[in-house]
Amino acid sequence: AMGPEKQAMVMKDLQRWAWWWGVPFCFPAQFPLRTVLPLRCVLASPQPAPLIRSLFRAAWGEGKDISQENILLECGLTPQQIASASSPNCLEREKLRVSTAQAREKGIFGVPTFEVNGRFRFWGQDRLDFVAQALMR
Repeated sequence: AMGPEKQAMVMKDLQRWAWWWGVPFCFPAQFPLRTVLPLRCVLASPQPAPLIRSLFRAAWGEGKDISQENILLECGLTPQQIASASSPNCLEREKLRVSTAQAREKGIFGVPTFEVNGRFRFWGQDRLDFVAQALMR
């Protein structure tokens, strides 16, 4: 829980970072994001990078609810991919559980999180300079 002053400053910072990186920003109306289905779809994808970019743009650039099937279709998924990732027998269910448990065990609580050489951990897009310095050590 944040007070209104901090909420306003965090929102302003998010807008500044979007400006800095030259990307659109729109805080999702549906927050927190429900990402289980999109994450399963990413895990099942043979080429996840384009899908990740599309999902990220939809959620954070356009403020869309990426848990909705119509938005997943807009992001390039097929109805079959969505149905497969929604299935109780979906292999990605276990992959997601395992990777989430591993992240929790490491103390990872959000993205982006960077780990360099198993010694340094950084959280946040504003820590990239620290990541670069750690990579040089």
